[in-house]
Amino acid sequence: MISLRKKNLGKGTYRGPISFPAIYDYYNKDGIKKRFVQKITISMVVDYNPASIVSATFDKQPVITPNYYGYPKVKVGGETRVNINLQGDFSSGLKLGLRDKLSPKDYYSMQRVGENISIDEKDIPYFVNCESGCVGGNKGIINTQGIPQIDNASNRLNVTVTNNGKSADIRLNVGFSDVELEDLKAGEYQGAFTLVFEAML
Repeated sequence: MISLRKKNLGKGTYRGPISFPAIYDYYNKDGIKKRFVQKITISMVVDYNPASIVSATFDKQPVITPNYYGYPKVKVGGETRVNINLQGDFSSGLKLGLRDKLSPKDYYSMQRVGENISIDEKDIPYFVNCESGCVGGNKGIINTQGIPQIDNASNRLNVTVTNNGKSADIRLNVGFSDVELEDLKAGEYQGAFTLVFEAML
């Protein structure tokens, strides 16, 4: 299997002969030791189905520029796009999952970072969509309330693969909306989510 991978061969059935000597030692009627050597050839068949992810690159970190709107209560929202490129061998398919978050909250959100942070400060739920590159078009990963729409088990997204199963390109839409400005404090808000990609066998 290692040699097939090194040769960058694709999915398929590969056949080839393997030859080895069969050695048999015996004594003739005069008590003289003899050796019989015969070449044996067998045919080996390998059903090769490679599955690997060599690299996953992001064009940027999702930094969201806020937009302000609404009257008399001003609201804030914003969004950004992140492009992901994957290289490898996933001709049998590629899955996208969402790892369970570390936060005790049951939704994804951004919290203000820095000094003098109180525990009752308002956080910002955010959304993540697979805008392109997932089978079926625009697919939700985290909704606008921060509730996960997929997991890393039975509920994952299928990724569209290209280049004969050698690459995939995904565009994420990350953002938030309709947060009342008066509930927020000045500063930087941060959040985190972890995507998991699996090359299928």
